[in-house]
Amino acid sequence: MARAKMASYIFVLVSIYPFEGVLDRNASAVDSYIQQCVADAGVDARVAGRKSFLIWQKLAPENAQNLFAMLDYQAQKAIIEEQDKQGGQEAGYQAPSASYPPPKQGGNRSSFPGGGQS
Repeated sequence: MARAKMASYIFVLVSIYPFEGVLDRNASAVDSYIQQCVADAGVDARVAGRKSFLIWQKLAPENAQNLFAMLDYQAQKAIIEEQDKQGGQEAGYQAPSASYPPPKQGGNRSSFPGGGQS
């Protein structure tokens, strides 16, 4: 329950706080919290973590790309599915260029939902 509440706070943080001067100075902490939320055992925490990730992807694309690469396959897939769900509701939505199954070890990890930049 407490982690779900933390995950919802992170979602609020990335949704309303300004990136410049606030979130950018604390980007590593935001990355860490989002990673914990996305991998949490609780459903509510994971949902809030995925939604936070999608906002974070727009605010800090490089951080989000690095974070996405560190997540396991199931978390990556869940983020892409969440992005697909929200796709019709958001203006400027771009479908992910994900390829499943994930690349083998040593392969290019360009399955990042934002298209990935190498």
